[in-house]
Amino acid sequence: MNSNTNYKSTLFAIISHTGLGLYVVLSKLLFSKYPPFGLLACGFCFSLLVGIVALRKNIVLSDLTKISVWSIGFIAVFRSVSKMIAVQYTTATNVQLFGLTAPFFTALISRIFLKEKLPSGTILALFVTSLGAFLVTGEYSINPLEAIGHKNLLGMGLALISAIFMAILVIVTNYSIKIQNNPTNVYLQQTFSLVATYFLLSLLTKESWDPFLQVGLVDICLLGLFFIIIFIAGGITVYAISLVNTSIFSILLSLRLVVVLIFGKVVLGETLISTGQYLGVFLVVTILTWYLWKQNKVLEILVEDLKPNQK
Repeated sequence: MNSNTNYKSTLFAIISHTGLGLYVVLSKLLFSKYPPFGLLACGFCFSLLVGIVALRKNIVLSDLTKISVWSIGFIAVFRSVSKMIAVQYTTATNVQLFGLTAPFFTALISRIFLKEKLPSGTILALFVTSLGAFLVTGEYSINPLEAIGHKNLLGMGLALISAIFMAILVIVTNYSIKIQNNPTNVYLQQTFSLVATYFLLSLLTKESWDPFLQVGLVDICLLGLFFIIIFIAGGITVYAISLVNTSIFSILLSLRLVVVLIFGKVVLGETLISTGQYLGVFLVVTILTWYLWKQNKVLEILVEDLKPNQK
């Protein structure tokens, strides 16, 4: 991968994780007003329709019948549903904190099954990021389980399950795109699977869609922003995974924590309350900056070393 490609892929990953961080915050806000399954069904339906129109020239119909593409869709469904439920039982910050465990699963699975070499500094970056996430988890007490509460535990457990599915999704999508499928088909199939699943869940749980008939101007803007974020974040995520080494993409998950902390405070009123939490955020942000800088410097050196051989 040359330097220009690295910068491009890193930018895609940053945009993707920023969008997905905003997705969690808005989900937490909108789920309290609208039927969750119905809301996501509409959001992903919008994403699917826009995707078909915008990416129609890249669609290969024969790819849509491949088992590998459908398998990716099912993994995306499990990841999305577990995360959606987690958001309703714990804070947006906690969802992202437990999402930071995904790099461990991604790196481990990639190393074992794909024999993928870890970028230099990945282990240290994962360790420090995890330490920072641990510090941000909040207040400590004599009986932390009692202080957290059963609902929070359920939410964090589901967030952890979602992180595992995220790791699998990153690896499978990356591998599938490299060997046979293009990113457009993978994205559209994932989105179609999510649309079908959420419409079905909304029907089975007998959700009331009446709130959608009583939206004001502010809610229309929020819903529009939410739907756009679903499309942009989802689409760019597939392309980012196809371009970025899976370990690099996973370490950038820590960026979502920063996004959620900033917008979670403004939109949801979630805020840090202790010195330890601020220290945790500092560690996450610092290690992310160091890791990106280190990888870019290594690539620049490699490019410079190759130039004499290209003459």
